Amino acid sequence: MKYIVLGIAFFACLTGARAQLQGVVFSYSADPAQKKPIYNAKVRLLGARDGAYTEEDGTFEVILPKVLPDTMVISALGFVNDTIVVTKKDRFAGMQITLFSDQLLPETIIKAKRSDHSILRMKVLHVENISSGELKKAACCNLSESFETNASVDVNITDAVSGAKKIQMMGLDGVYTQIQFENIPYLRGLESSFGLNSMPGTWVESIQITKGTGNVVNGYESMAGLVNIELKKPEHMERLYLNGYANRFGRSELNFNSGFRLSE
Repeated sequence: MKYIVLGIAFFACLTGARAQLQGVVFSYSADPAQKKPIYNAKVRLLGARDGAYTEEDGTFEVILPKVLPDTMVISALGFVNDTIVVTKKDRFAGMQITLFSDQLLPETIIKAKRSDHSILRMKVLHVENISSGELKKAACCNLSESFETNASVDVNITDAVSGAKKIQMMGLDGVYTQIQFENIPYLRGLESSFGLNSMPGTWVESIQITKGTGNVVNGYESMAGLVNIELKKPEHMERLYLNGYANRFGRSELNFNSGFRLSE
């Protein structure tokens, strides 16, 4: 019985000392089906000072030492070295190792941010663009209060009782300024007195302002200037947006926006 136990212990030690690790070394490809094995790649164990070379099909086989963990380095000509820590759990295991080409450029992240208030250089006319970021700087509840941070357009109260407001551009009354809703004439006639209060500011995506006389494409009413209003598009607006406003004068407003796709 004593000899049997000693034999089993000796066999276990011998097995642990001769544990093998097998694997395959591939080259990286964006398409997994196009991965190719790397021939003659060097697989080296730093602690054991032992290693092997891959075959034509990329396979290799190394004998692990009794003392683990150990560091395994995989290197090949034209590829970036890879390092793997081998533990006792990796004995008699199979590995798939992917090496990246050393010709690949490092990752580059390019970020660009447009100013909240900018001038459209691609336009022939002098067009100022006010984005939603600029509108957030003012306590904007409706369209008439969206121009508080802009010096090109002045909004004046024409009737303190009803709260009617009109815009002024270049010192001229609002009737000489054409207001468009996504390039469609908007707030004409009697609407110009009360229409600025009817559109919530949370609906507005951007505002384009053109000073001076416009062209015939926009219409004949833009003697002092042109104001075009772009609303938020359903595919880009928030799934759920709630905006509330209240002040000590008893004014309160509540705006709710929601956009989602009904069908394909």
